[in-house]
Amino acid sequence: MFLIPYLRHRIISRRLSKITSLILITSLLLGTWITSSAQEEMGALVPPLVVSQLAFPSYEEWWRQIQPELEQIGITLDIQPIEANTWIQSCSIERNCGTFTSTGAGVTDERIDPNWFLTDVLHSSKAGAGAGGSNLSNWMNEEVDALIEAQSIELDPEVRKGMILQIQEIFARETPFIPVYYINDVQAYDKTKFEGFLQRPSAGISRFNNLTSFLNVQPLTDQTTLRIENNHDGNSTNPFVATGGLFNTATMTWIYDTLARKNELLETIPWAAESWEWVDNTTIDVKLREGMTFHDGEAVTAEDLVFTVNYAMENAIPNWAGIFNVVAGVEQTGDYTARFTLKNAFAPFESNILTAIYIVPQHIWSEVSDPQTFENAEPIGSGPFTFGHWRKNESWLFNGNPNHFQAPAINILVAIIPTPEVWIGMLENQELDANGTYIRGDSQIETLEAMEHLELVITPSVGIQSVYIDNRVLPGSDLAFRRAIHHLIPKASMLEVVAGLGGGSTADGNFMHPTSAFFNPDTMSYGYDPEAARAVLAEAGYTWDAEGRLHYPASYNVGG
Repeated sequence: MFLIPYLRHRIISRRLSKITSLILITSLLLGTWITSSAQEEMGALVPPLVVSQLAFPSYEEWWRQIQPELEQIGITLDIQPIEANTWIQSCSIERNCGTFTSTGAGVTDERIDPNWFLTDVLHSSKAGAGAGGSNLSNWMNEEVDALIEAQSIELDPEVRKGMILQIQEIFARETPFIPVYYINDVQAYDKTKFEGFLQRPSAGISRFNNLTSFLNVQPLTDQTTLRIENNHDGNSTNPFVATGGLFNTATMTWIYDTLARKNELLETIPWAAESWEWVDNTTIDVKLREGMTFHDGEAVTAEDLVFTVNYAMENAIPNWAGIFNVVAGVEQTGDYTARFTLKNAFAPFESNILTAIYIVPQHIWSEVSDPQTFENAEPIGSGPFTFGHWRKNESWLFNGNPNHFQAPAINILVAIIPTPEVWIGMLENQELDANGTYIRGDSQIETLEAMEHLELVITPSVGIQSVYIDNRVLPGSDLAFRRAIHHLIPKASMLEVVAGLGGGSTADGNFMHPTSAFFNPDTMSYGYDPEAARAVLAEAGYTWDAEGRLHYPASYNVGG
């Protein structure tokens, strides 16, 4: 009676056992196939990404902050610090920057109007090796190019503003590079020896492009030479080829007068040009100051101005490309007058061109066949400072020109000191009177605050610090990758660590400073969000292996 149920149970058990085994075997086989399939679908490994970086303490701290953020999504970095002049050649000129680099864009005279940033940093003509300009991301966007070109010739302020707002929207969506923060400028000077320093946004009180401040400084003792430091040397005393960073290009305008300049309020004011008048949208008459002389005593006339512009155009001086891309020609109309003819209407002509054209003496440069190889060991200009000396990697001396229409009361000695600890110690010992590079970090600020003979000045900056990504090749050419990286940059902590007591403000998806009249507040924003970064990458098809390393989508032609 119990035999039939028992037999039925054994039969069922055997059948179940066979089914279970079959399922197990199938599962194992299927699992193997799934794993193998997944491996086949996983794209190439994202290799360690090169960071070609200026060997400055602030940037080194940047990448100490950024590296662990990228590691959490499986990206490793190969950080390569580079000396300033080498970085200028390899990265800025040759555009061999690796996947990432970082640098700042401060406000010099030609950069106050947004046209400089748009044409120099965003336009595709400035992408690639030897292109000039500062498109370090090598970003190319035809729509943006067209808008940049259109806004530059649009003389209606509101129409032009609308174009610039649209550019910001596209930039934020595409995020070709990552604006990080606007850092306040902190500088110190010896208040027992000098007074009269004037603040200027993004130039502080003693940054080299703040000529107004140096012209206003007065000595309080019989020491008339202001001793200041810079962290790297210039590359030339030739004004046509000087590219050794802000220091070198700015100090050339100390020696050579520009037609106009910016004051401490960032207003364009007449300088070597006494006045100018728009005849029509493409014609401007310029009148020079009378009575100006070059440092060798020769008179400055309109003939020198016309020679300078034509000479630069004829010799295709790269540093002047932005000028002769706009100017069709210039002709002398009197001893002290000249007429500029533009190729097209140019909205920022006064701000960007008149402030960039300086005057060289025709009686010297007419004998120079190749201005790009001319050493110009003893530069002669008409500016408020005369050239004293250049001792490479050691110092520059600029002497006040007593014959200038705004003669300074001081001479300026610029000592080349790359190490902050050294120049801070020299400020403490009163071997220096001010700093030309900015003070960074709480410890530096606290150290200098404790020195009773120093006055610390904090100036709001409109210059922006950014992480640049090479848009030409993977992974930087991938929008998903760029957006993910944007979500991983710890902007607030980077600002806190680097600026500290100096303060500043973080940027978002926009390259424009919020105080600008052209700022667009409604652009796409990116917050710090590692999970959002991972989600952006996963949606684009990126995968991670068992070790957490990031792999490209299988569909990407890596290296092809």
